[in-house]
Amino acid sequence: RMGDHERSTTVDAEPGVLFDYLSDVENLPHYFAAMRSAEPAGGDQVHTVADVDGTTREGDAWFVAERDSRTIRWG
Repeated sequence: RMGDHERSTTVDAEPGVLFDYLSDVENLPHYFAAMRSAEPAGGDQVHTVADVDGTTREGDAWFVAERDSRTIRWG
C-alpha cells in the first residue's frame, strides 16, 4: 500500500468549479508534471502514461472523486 499524501494551496476559483476540473481524469496531466496522459477505462479504472525518471511507464490505476467531501483518491 502506498502512503497517504496531502497537499493544499490557495486557488482563486469557485470550489465547485475547481473540484470539477481536478476530478476530471483527463486533466491529471495538467497538474501532475510526470503524467503524460490519463484516460477513463470504465468504472473507477484509468489508463495512464507517465514519464518516471526519463522512462515512459504505462499502466492502469483507479481514480475516485467524492463530490460531497471534495475528496479525490487514486492509486
